[in-house]
Formats: sequence, structure tokens, C-alpha cells
Amino acid sequence: MVFSFFNKFFLLLILVFTFASAISFVSPTPSNDTYTNSTFIFVNVTTTGSENLSGVLNFTYNLYNSNGLISSVNTTSSSYNFTGLSDQNYTFNVIFEDNSTVSFSESRIVVIDTTTPVVSYISPTLSSGTLSPLSSLFINLSLVESNIGNINYILSQNGSVVSSGSSTNSTYNFTGIADGNYSFWVVVTDLAGNSATAPSRNVTISGSYPILGSQNVSTDFYNVSLVWSTNVPTTSVMFYGTNPDSFSLTTSDSITSTSHYAHISSLDCGTTYYYNFTDCTVSGNCLISGVFTFDTLACVNPTVIFINATATPTPSIVPNATITPTPSVTVNVTPTIIPVLTPFDNSTSISVNFTENDTLINYQHVLQQDVNITDVMTVEFTGLSCADYNAGLISFSTKPDSVTCGSIVANFSTKTVLSKGDLFNVTLTVRKILTNDVIKQLEASTFLVSPATGSVVATVTPTTELPSQSSGIFVWILIVAVILGLLIFVELRKK
Repeated sequence: MVFSFFNKFFLLLILVFTFASAISFVSPTPSNDTYTNSTFIFVNVTTTGSENLSGVLNFTYNLYNSNGLISSVNTTSSSYNFTGLSDQNYTFNVIFEDNSTVSFSESRIVVIDTTTPVVSYISPTLSSGTLSPLSSLFINLSLVESNIGNINYILSQNGSVVSSGSSTNSTYNFTGIADGNYSFWVVVTDLAGNSATAPSRNVTISGSYPILGSQNVSTDFYNVSLVWSTNVPTTSVMFYGTNPDSFSLTTSDSITSTSHYAHISSLDCGTTYYYNFTDCTVSGNCLISGVFTFDTLACVNPTVIFINATATPTPSIVPNATITPTPSVTVNVTPTIIPVLTPFDNSTSISVNFTENDTLINYQHVLQQDVNITDVMTVEFTGLSCADYNAGLISFSTKPDSVTCGSIVANFSTKTVLSKGDLFNVTLTVRKILTNDVIKQLEASTFLVSPATGSVVATVTPTTELPSQSSGIFVWILIVAVILGLLIFVELRKK
């Protein structure tokens, strides 16, 4: 009996497992813990083992939220679509029945989220248009989103992405950024696939501190010109003086650049000057250099050539001047006058003066021949640049009729007849400080007169005319005759 009972029990178990059916989910049923921005949940199932059973197959589709069962649908279909769902968490399962057999599916959770994230920048994120002295960029966000999936931080320069980073954190820091102009923005995507972009902002990074580069210093008796460079664009202030512990004077270069220039005039000759630089970027990073020195040339007593001519101030071409035989004297000059040049033509004198930014050249020539109204007087100012003249950097006290190039060649005419010995005078203003080499070349300047015939005649140094030989004999005969007459007169008186 016992054996017969156990045989029947095991036979029943075999029949149950042989003919029982199973149910499972198949695509496109959402996986467990799925986030979606759809407003429906489509459930699709399949069964196994039901082919051995008879009767109608029944499926019950159940949907729950946090409050409990919200929908239960009984159907013979192996799929069902829950529609019109709002944003919240859902759980679903399926019950399968065939005759007396009941099968339960697993339960799956689906989160419906159709809301777009809300993102904005908050402090200390840089505002658009900011100039930053740092080599980093910190971004801080305000987020309204409970299902953050990914936050993509993007840094761009000239339209190309140079750096990016992904995180679920609302802060991000770009570091090691080179100086330049940049744009940054942020894209936030939630787990359901909804995304939002924070608008781009434009900033300038200037985190580098300037480094002093090469220097070039040029001095004369009373002036110094300095050129120096920095590794990044800066403005610059030069401090200088004769006391190494206290710089009482300054000059500045306000142009933001990597190349800087300063010219200082009215210095003392034969003097050591001390100086340094303060170079600052537009973001306020400043370099204060060490102390450097330069020496002006040793003092000398320069020579100025004067021609003692009686000349009216206007016009610059002065007729009927009285010229003294001695062409030059030696005088001491003030520090603003450089030594006057010695032209190869001793009928010409050229002097040079400096103002703070200009070079003044005074040219004087004693005419060696008469000049008619139709004649042209031509002066070639050797060493001066046509490029400077064309750029408007050279002007004349008396406007020339024409100017041609090579060196500056100026042509002048006169409204009155000029006589030999009259003084021609013109002053040139050069709106920059000329170098000593350029000034020295002025000694080779030439003066020519072109007569009305068109031929060019160079002025020549006048010569002294001596009496002819026949005139000298006549004078001696006259002297002898006078002496003989006196002797005859004396003898006659004695008688």
C-alpha cells in the first residue's frame, strides 16, 4: 500500500511539470527599471507549455503606481498597450490562465518622464564678456531635474571644441587653459532622453604672467631710444632716473603689444641712468623687471656754423644779404642742439635741433649766381626717406613746387630775381627722431640751379677777380710821371 501511494504521488508530480505552462516578456516590452519619455507602456508576452493544454488562453495585464493597482485588463491577446500615462513610476505584470493552470510573469518597473530639464548658470560661473586672469574655468549649474542622466561640459575656441567633460555633477572645472578667447556651454540629458542646453558664454582667458624678452638700447648725448619685448601682449611703463634707489621719472607705452618702444629726450650728457619696466596684461597680471642702466655720450662742445646774413623772416628766400668773409664761429650750445653738420660745400650750412618728438633741420645756402624768376632751385636732402615724406612725416617751412624721390629732392622757384650772394633758407620738420647715421648723411646734401634754358648749372665757390697785367703797367707809368713832375717843380723853384 505504501509503495502504491508513493508511486501515484510521483506520477502526479511528473504530470504537473510535464503539462504546466510558463509566461515571459518579449520585445518590445520595456526592460526592468526603464526610463522613457513616451506616454505608453507596451507589453508583449509569450508562453511555453500551453500547447499541451486545451481550452481558451486568458491573459490579465496589471499596472500599478505608488498608490496601488490602477489598471487590470483581461484579454486573450498576448500583448497589450497601456496608454495616456503621466510622468511617474509604474510597475506591471501579467497573469496567464489555461483551464486550471495559472502562471505569473515577473514584475517590471518603468519610469515615464516627459519633462525637459531646466538648467542655468550660477555663481561663480563667469559671465559672458569676462576677462579672466586665471588659466582655469569653473562652471556651476542650477538644475531642475530628478532623473539626471548626463551633463556634458564643452569648451570651444574659434569654432572648434578644445575640451569637454561628462559628469552627473552640477559643477565642472576646466584647467590648464592657454590664453585666448573661448566659448563654453552645457548640455544636460536626463535618463529618459530629454535634453536641454545652457546658452554659450564667451570669455577671455589671460592667465599668463608677462616675461621680459630682449632689449635694444641706443643713446647719444641727450637722448635714448629703447625697444623691448614681452612674451604676451602688455602695456608698459618705464621708470628711470639717476638714482638707482629712486626713479623719479616715467614714460609709458599704452599700446597693448608684445613689442614696446620708448624715446626719452632732454637727458644730461655723460650721465648714467637707471631704469626698470612694469608690464601688465589686460587682465592685470604684471611684471616688475629688475634694474638696468644706460649711459649717454660724454659731453663735448659742438660747433655751430653761422652765416651773418641780413635776411627778412618771410619769405624764406632772402635777397640782397650781406655775407661776411668768415663763414663760421665756435660757440657752446644748449643740450637740445646737436653739433651742426659741416657740408662739403662751404657756401652751405645745416643745423639740426630736437623737440620731444620731432627733428628740425635748417638748411641755408649763399647763392653763387643770379637766379631768375623762371629758374628752379633744387636741393637734394641726402639721407632723408621718401617713405617718410609720402607718409606725411616731413614738411617744409617754404612749400616746394615739387618733390621727387631717391633721397628727398625738393624744387623751389622764386617770385623775384635773386642776386649772387643772397641767402636761400628753408626749414624741414621731421615728425620723428632721426638717428645719428641719417643726420650725418645730410652733409652730402647738394644745391643746384636750373636756368630757364633747362640746363643744370651747379653753384660754384666764388673766386676773387684780379686786375689785368696791362692795367698794372699803366698804374706804374702814372706813378713815375707824378714823381718826375714833382722833381721838375722843385728845381724850377730853386732858380
